[in-house]
Amino acid sequence: ENVALAPSDELVASAEILSFATPHSHRKVDLLSDVLLIEVHSTSLLQLTASLLKENSLQETTITLVNLLAGLLQATRVSIGLLDAQRKKLQLDAVSFSANFDRRTHAMQVITEAMTEAIDQGVRIDCVAVVGPEQMQSTDTSMMLIKQAHQQLLHTQQLQAVSSFLLRKDNKILGALTIELDRRTALNTDQELLVQQATHYAAAIIQLRQQATAGLWQGL
Repeated sequence: ENVALAPSDELVASAEILSFATPHSHRKVDLLSDVLLIEVHSTSLLQLTASLLKENSLQETTITLVNLLAGLLQATRVSIGLLDAQRKKLQLDAVSFSANFDRRTHAMQVITEAMTEAIDQGVRIDCVAVVGPEQMQSTDTSMMLIKQAHQQLLHTQQLQAVSSFLLRKDNKILGALTIELDRRTALNTDQELLVQQATHYAAAIIQLRQQATAGLWQGL
């Protein structure tokens, strides 16, 4: 299931003991909240990784990844695209809760272009509909990043935010994961960390699935 398990009684008790040792009541609440968030985050990541490992094929793995992340992040849509063996051509591989998506539709083409945009520049790209003070600290490595495809996806799908995370393994880019949000303007810090760690572990699993598939074809 997508829902994280409840924090353990031992962790709650430990956090409460630590909180009473601090002099300020607001600090007690913050400390307890921080500790609980750490376990919820860890549990979600553990469940997601375990679910990916249970799958038998590359396609099942990518479908599970986008579906679980869409649920955990409450995202409008999560999509993943993978590069071919020559690392030249990107193909949209899975879209959350859309088993029979059509790659030829305009929406799917723009998503693929956004992924390609991130891969070509070798960095994560974030694009928001409205830039306020809270968005001034950009996660991009440069303010000169090209975001044309992301902006097009943002406007054509009437979204609040679009983010593309790279899938990397051994300094090689395997593909990209694009997250669309239509109800809020950005992922929060904990969600960003979850996606970063999820893509890290997912990339390793995806590479294993790709190697297994390639070995199977070579053996025929």
